[in-house]
Amino acid sequence: MGPARARAGNTTRGLKIFTPRLNWNMQDLGKLLFAVGLLVALMGAWLWSGRGLGWLGRLPGDISYQNGDFRFYFPVTTCILVSIVLTLVALFFRR
Repeated sequence: MGPARARAGNTTRGLKIFTPRLNWNMQDLGKLLFAVGLLVALMGAWLWSGRGLGWLGRLPGDISYQNGDFRFYFPVTTCILVSIVLTLVALFFRR
């Protein structure tokens, strides 16, 4: 068996990673996507109302500068916190 054939065999084995682990039909997937979309819309409406997470964006380490009509704001600490949370969520769903 030549090197090209050996590489082709490894590629085929590697593609099995992408096969679905659950046997879902399209109706189940549609229901899941609808529920996730509804949850995201509700969370967005809640945050937009100004009631939730008022401290987010005003953490120590967030850079804020104001001079007359000019305002500069860069939420460094908030960006780091959101990055850590999203990384943990991604690791949770990966396993």
